[in-house]
Amino acid sequence: MAGRRRYARTIEPEILTPAQFLALPPQADGTHLCVAADPANGVVWRFRFNAGSSNAAKWEFVGGSWMEAFLATQFQPGTTVTLSGGPSLTLPLGGDYDMEHGTFIQLPGTASVTGGIQYLYINGASAAQFIQWYDTGNTVTAPILNQLRRGRRMAGRAAGEVWDLRHQSLNANGNALFGDRYLRICPVRVIGP
Repeated sequence: MAGRRRYARTIEPEILTPAQFLALPPQADGTHLCVAADPANGVVWRFRFNAGSSNAAKWEFVGGSWMEAFLATQFQPGTTVTLSGGPSLTLPLGGDYDMEHGTFIQLPGTASVTGGIQYLYINGASAAQFIQWYDTGNTVTAPILNQLRRGRRMAGRAAGEVWDLRHQSLNANGNALFGDRYLRICPVRVIGP
């Protein structure tokens, strides 16, 4: 018919759980698949298989949102490293990820406070290269609010790893406050069928 346009119909792939994704047989080069990384929060990741990649993780991320853990409440950890209570994420698939973590730190200026530290722990062990701190070097006499942020590519990570943030005050009174703490990840490439 004259004047009518024809449009190609796009067929979206089925959204798979990580277990369903890993159970698939080998796929053809260029295949697109979607994985529900965090179904409770609507996080779906889309991957394309690249058979020519020299990396063992041949499923390349082509779309989706960051997976994030966020805690808005203020937290006063004291002078020892907290063992729990910070934002935490479990990797749904093995591979390479971009990671960001951060917090606001408030130094009240009412006691001998100099700063605070935020740590990234992986499976209960400190990942020392991902420590960030804020230290004035001196006791503050007026309130200070500062933001700590850090991002990095994390290569060769295993499915099921638990990443969490822990905190510590740098002074004897332990009264540094941490708030708006977050940890977020986005895949670069993952290992699959």
